[in-house]
Amino acid sequence: MLKGILLAVTLIMAGQAFSYVGPHHNVQNYVGTFPAQTEVYMDRTYGNVIVHNWNYNPIVCNGKVVGLTSSGIKAFSYARGLVLYPGQYANLYVYTNNYNPFVRVVPRIRCRFFHW
Repeated sequence: MLKGILLAVTLIMAGQAFSYVGPHHNVQNYVGTFPAQTEVYMDRTYGNVIVHNWNYNPIVCNGKVVGLTSSGIKAFSYARGLVLYPGQYANLYVYTNNYNPFVRVVPRIRCRFFHW
């Protein structure tokens, strides 16, 4: 019984490691973009995602942070047109309560170089 549960959890976690651009996404939105350089900090009641710009040019980032709670409810934080100059960073937060703690916090942020 325990082996079956471990196998099921392993297969579920392995399947979530891959990204999928489905038919409802426009592939042109991803041309010229790259994944943001992020750090994720998570507690029971909040998630903090720090987006860094270690490049030598300014970048513009768009995306969201998804926090999944223990009951399956998702909390979202959105960023659109977030301009980061070289060496800067930005914080994105998601919150919940003590009775429904976070299980996972995932950043889905894409950036592109900012041209004047």
